[in-house]
Amino acid sequence: MNADQDTMRTITNGLPTKAAKIRALDERGFQRADIARFLGIRYQHVRNTLERPRAESPKMATPDRKAFTMHPEADAFTRVSVDAEGRIVIPETFRRLMKLGEGGKLIVRVDEDGELRLTSPMAAIDKVRRMIAENSFGGGSPVDELIAERRAEALRDEAETLQHVPKS
Repeated sequence: MNADQDTMRTITNGLPTKAAKIRALDERGFQRADIARFLGIRYQHVRNTLERPRAESPKMATPDRKAFTMHPEADAFTRVSVDAEGRIVIPETFRRLMKLGEGGKLIVRVDEDGELRLTSPMAAIDKVRRMIAENSFGGGSPVDELIAERRAEALRDEAETLQHVPKS
């Protein structure tokens, strides 16, 4: 066993994400290529993590739990167990807030920090609707704007055509 790898293992022990491990090893002076080899990831992943601005400094105090709460009715830190088959039970409050019915389907993804994100299709649709509502699209309907643009384009084409018609 390499002494550097022992040191790297000691530094990264207990860190929750690859990004945290990358930053901790970089702060201790390890080369990016060595970090990538140690973590079994690509050099580009290490570079991107180190070049991207941090959301918060690791020297800051642990943020208040309320900073992570996405919904006022939800406790963001409810613990659930994972059984041997990888199943979890989502508490009823969370299922209700996610608009997830019995036997419902979920959209699942893991972000770059290794966090599992679960979204119900209805919650995803509601999010898109909120995003559309928050953007005014110039104060009117995007459909009305498109129709107006097409009519203006047709008028320009018609005017251009009339300019090229020889006068008799």
